[in-house]
Amino acid sequence: TLSGWAEKRINFEIMNIADGVIVFTEFEKSFLINNGMPANKIAVCGAGVDIDSFEHNDDEAFRKRHSLKDEPVIAFVGRIHKPKGISTLIQSMDAVWRLFPSARLVIAGLTVKASQEIKEGVDSLEQKDKVIWIDNFSEEEKAQVFSGCDVFALPSRVESFGIVYLEAWMCNKPVIGCLGTAAEAVIDHGKDGFLVEYGNAGQLSKAIITLLQDKEMRDSFGSRGREK
Repeated sequence: TLSGWAEKRINFEIMNIADGVIVFTEFEKSFLINNGMPANKIAVCGAGVDIDSFEHNDDEAFRKRHSLKDEPVIAFVGRIHKPKGISTLIQSMDAVWRLFPSARLVIAGLTVKASQEIKEGVDSLEQKDKVIWIDNFSEEEKAQVFSGCDVFALPSRVESFGIVYLEAWMCNKPVIGCLGTAAEAVIDHGKDGFLVEYGNAGQLSKAIITLLQDKEMRDSFGSRGREK
């Protein structure tokens, strides 16, 4: 299905008259070719992160700020709107909280007009005291969120790459993304993270629980991601 920038046909018209098109992943390249664009016009460049932003990060700052000790922490970082899969993530936490009652869900990112509906949903949760909502943060704070979590989940359908997966890996954290998206070109399922079906709260909760139950798996996924 078309999502994000690909939902607007005018973007294809612009790219078709361009002399060349640069994309982040082979997934995007294949998508464009399948939609009629000549392969010889497309170059894949990848993406990266500023390593220095994470090298000198205070690993305990986030947990200290929110009075957390050994509670499991699942983090989302990104623009707070529905296509990013936040509603599915919130729904998946029911199963997580049954097994890990002390777990915390962190929702951190840029709020937009559409964020209000999500915030109201969080405020209506019986477990709302277990959700940490962080509205618009500094780069330093962002690095601390990644360092302070146990699992990073961005179950989104609109990423053209998902650079936050790399940022989580820089902090040695396992990641969860979605099948059928560019995350397939970034995450190696079962090696440095998990890929689940978009909108499938059951699959997402199973992935989160699997990682929370196995510290050795979390550590190996995170270290492989950092090496990548």
